[in-house]
Amino acid sequence: KDDPADKTVIRADGGGCPARRGDTKEPGGFRVHRMKKRSTTTIPAPSMVAISGNPGSNSSYSTLYADLKSYIEKTRVQIAYGINQEMVLLYWHVGYRIRQDILEEHRASYGKEIVSSLSRQLSAEYGKGYKRANLFHMIRFAEIFPDVQIVSALSRQLSWTQMRTIIYLDDPLKRDFYAEMCRIERWSTRTLQAKIQGMLFER
Repeated sequence: KDDPADKTVIRADGGGCPARRGDTKEPGGFRVHRMKKRSTTTIPAPSMVAISGNPGSNSSYSTLYADLKSYIEKTRVQIAYGINQEMVLLYWHVGYRIRQDILEEHRASYGKEIVSSLSRQLSAEYGKGYKRANLFHMIRFAEIFPDVQIVSALSRQLSWTQMRTIIYLDDPLKRDFYAEMCRIERWSTRTLQAKIQGMLFER
């Protein structure tokens, strides 16, 4: 068996190949040249830790991602609460102002006329939030809660849809009860409606 470290090349005399160092003459006129295999240096593969393409496997990266996610989620909630509070206060002011105008006229028919006219104009300019039915909700809101300070406090915890549900409860104690439960238990509007239908207050 040949030595794997050597490579043998057989040259024929007279083939125009010049003699080279290391050639040996063999019977039959052949020159045999034995070449040593060049030594090679094995280069180790780069560390997989250094070039890892999956940063999620790194615990410090996972912590960083979790922290950023927490910041974003908290801020989104705070923004949502801020927007809700301003919207509830806006709707109260709209209802309060319309109610003032209607009360000054002392005419029920005037109220329907003015609300319809305002709805057409406001909806055209500001969208469906000012449709006729919603304007009447705002008027009812200002009627049930005439104190803006109370409205400001409620707006920090309750959404407009929750307020819109509560203002049509006839009993003031019932309104206060459900408003407080929404604040403490952080009910959704759907949960609030289910509790009212289940007559939680009456139990």
